Formats: sequence, C-alpha cells, structure tokens
Amino acid sequence: MRNNIWKLRGRFVLQKLQGIDHLFLDLDGTLTDPAEGIVGGIQYALKKLGGDVPEFDDLLWCIGPSLRISFAKLLNTDDSVLIERAVDLYREVYTVTGLFENEPYPGIGDFLAHSKSNGYTLMLATAKPVDVAKRVLEHFKLDLHFDQIYGSSNQGKFDDKAELLAYMLDKHQLTADRCLMIGDTMYDMAAGSKNKIASAGVLWGYGSYEQLADAGADIIFTTVGEMNRCLSRPADI
Repeated sequence: MRNNIWKLRGRFVLQKLQGIDHLFLDLDGTLTDPAEGIVGGIQYALKKLGGDVPEFDDLLWCIGPSLRISFAKLLNTDDSVLIERAVDLYREVYTVTGLFENEPYPGIGDFLAHSKSNGYTLMLATAKPVDVAKRVLEHFKLDLHFDQIYGSSNQGKFDDKAELLAYMLDKHQLTADRCLMIGDTMYDMAAGSKNKIASAGVLWGYGSYEQLADAGADIIFTTVGEMNRCLSRPADI
C-alpha cells in the first residue's frame, strides 16, 4: 500500500518539476560510484590508528555523510583532535589514488548533457571538499556540464549540506521553489527539506527507498533513464 501511495505522490510531484530551473546535484552515489576509494581510505585510516577495521560492505554507509560524522561513529568518539587525525590519514591515500577509484554511473554523462541542453542550471552540491570534487569531475570530464561546483572546505565548513544549500540559494539569489536537490541519501533529502527545496532521491546509490522517503523525498527515481525522462522539458518528452 505504501508503495502505491508513493507512486501517486510521485505523479503529482511531476507537475511541480516542470517549474524547476536549477538542479542541485550530489556527487558520491548520485553521479559516480566512489565505494572502492572511499571505503579503502577509511580502512587505511582505521588501520593506521590501530582500531578495528570493518569489512568493505560494512562501511558502505559512510558514503553520503561527511567524513567527520563517519569517523565520529566509527571511533565512537567526539574527540575533535582524534577525528581530524582520522580525516588527515584518510586523505593521505584518498587524495592520491582513492578519488580515481571511482566511476560515473551509466547514463550520467548523457543525463547532464541533456539537462544542460534543456536549459537547466547545473550546480554540484557535495559534502566532499570542493577541490577534490573538482578533480573527480574533471577526471571524468563531467565538469563541462556544470555552471557551479560547491562542496565543503578542508576545515569542515559546509560539512552540513543544509548549510551549503542555504549558502548557494543566497549567493545566487535563487528561490527555493525553482530548485531541485538530487541525491542518494537521507542527508540530501533532509538538506533540501530544511531549505524548502524539492528533493529527488535516486536508488542506484547508497540510500534505501525507505530512508529516502522517510527523510522527505518528494520523488524517487529508480534509474538514470527515468530521471532523464521525468526532468525533460515538455517539448522533449
């Protein structure tokens, strides 16, 4: 029953999507699959710190939240010095090789190109440090489609994606009802909701249907192709 209700809600939201002009896009788990590099970096940091190192699949939940949130939970600590040490160790390997242990999801390049040709403004909104995000996009030549690229600082500013979206709205003087946040985790949906931005969840990343729905997703896309069709302008459908 819940799925049927959600589908009806999704059809209703499709009408609202026709008024969207600006797409705020998450990176990890939405545009690219970064699991190998991120999990490998986390395992490296934990090993260096002498703690328990969970198996690969047990660390996939770390794709989405900021590194500081992930390490605080993994190390069961609120010690900012220890958390920053873990982040620094992670970056020793991730910024050299890990960020390239990554690949765009099939169809993402075409989706970005199509969205751009449809007149959307494309803005990256990631919890990843902005300099690293730029390197990932440039490596896969996805940066060519973006009007703006935003992320956190290495010191942790904008680790909270809700704060990042608020900054983007203010900087570009955008109205929330003309924007759509697209991401794969509850953090993306919550950030959109907090800023009164419609949110679209995607199921090819690392958040579940239930997590996205419970976090306030207005619509959930199961495939890149479905997302591309739903966000096409009327003349292109």
